[in-house]
Amino acid sequence: MVVRTLSGGGGTAFGTYTYNVTDRRGNPLSTVARDVAVAPAVYVDDAGTSYRQDVYVAGHGGGSWATRRGTLTATAGGASWNWGTADQWRADAAYESAAHGVAVQQTAGGYAVYTVGSATRASEYKSSVTAWTTRRRAYAANGDAAGAWATVDSHQSSGGAYARGVAVDRAGRVYVTGSYKNHSGEHALVRYVDTDRDATATAWAALDDWQRETNSFSYATNVFVSSAGHVYTTGVDYSRQTDPATGALLYWGVVRLIDTSRI
Repeated sequence: MVVRTLSGGGGTAFGTYTYNVTDRRGNPLSTVARDVAVAPAVYVDDAGTSYRQDVYVAGHGGGSWATRRGTLTATAGGASWNWGTADQWRADAAYESAAHGVAVQQTAGGYAVYTVGSATRASEYKSSVTAWTTRRRAYAANGDAAGAWATVDSHQSSGGAYARGVAVDRAGRVYVTGSYKNHSGEHALVRYVDTDRDATATAWAALDDWQRETNSFSYATNVFVSSAGHVYTTGVDYSRQTDPATGALLYWGVVRLIDTSRI
């Protein structure tokens, strides 16, 4: 997992932070960074020249969900980083869990961090099941933890479910996008929760569910909320049609606009 940081004030020098998940013997394991989100800055002097800011990086390594937290402290004399583990988690020690997206939501008392991905665990009815997973932790305005990391949404299907992107809007809603698989192929999916009505973020519901053709494959890759409150998702649609010249399956890049007025 590699994070590149650029100093402010017109600086052009990048710093590099490298992190690997390790096994029980301390040996490094391959680790991947997938997404990054930044918490609100906290100013520590009246002049506004010194501040601290938390940065969260979501990824996976060694079969574990891996979220790292970096704290940037900036003063008139320069800036420094301090990195540490925010969340290293597995739903089942025998199977893999992986984070793919992260977002920060401002709250009345500070902020909340959401990480999304997939978690595989043993199943009562078959060897394993992979679930769309969203995890959350609340923080005070000064960056102190205001609770433990918790899984707030776990959604599964017969063929597995995978969360890939997360975004928040100004109205207190959190959107997660990805896909699930069943007997008719793969379906793109967006789920959401309204944290103004549900402060614990546990009452999630499907907002958008699509598939280009039955028995084909559609999946969402990311989600974005505009300043006007519009929600856009990106993804891919595969069809059963083939390219006449090559015989390869055709697929389309997709952008969908979600009407939030029906929420």
